[in-house]
Amino acid sequence: MDGLHIASVFGRNKTLLHWLQNLRCRQEQLWLTDCAIWTVADAKLFELNSGMHEAIIECCQNSFFIDALKRLDRLRRLIDYRQMLDRKSARLRCQEHLELLDLVLEGKNLEASRFMARHLHDLS
Repeated sequence: MDGLHIASVFGRNKTLLHWLQNLRCRQEQLWLTDCAIWTVADAKLFELNSGMHEAIIECCQNSFFIDALKRLDRLRRLIDYRQMLDRKSARLRCQEHLELLDLVLEGKNLEASRFMARHLHDLS
């Protein structure tokens, strides 16, 4: 996704439900970065991060984007389960997730879009 497509994710009004989902995800990501990243099971870590990704993408209310992300998550699950999880890198990604969620919750959609583009680029 390039910056313009990512901007469409944040360009729509969020409902209260989306806001609450993002707030819940923020609390989970904070819990991970504070202490749990070192002890949480791999499956739980994947579940929390996938849930955060889905909460963000659901803000756009675009069923194509939502479905595409769910398909990617299924593929990621297969790949992630076959390799050792680097907890230090996972913690850094959770810290980035916190930054992104803060931008979304503050309504800074353009900044969130740019941040997400950098985040995705760095992971590829």
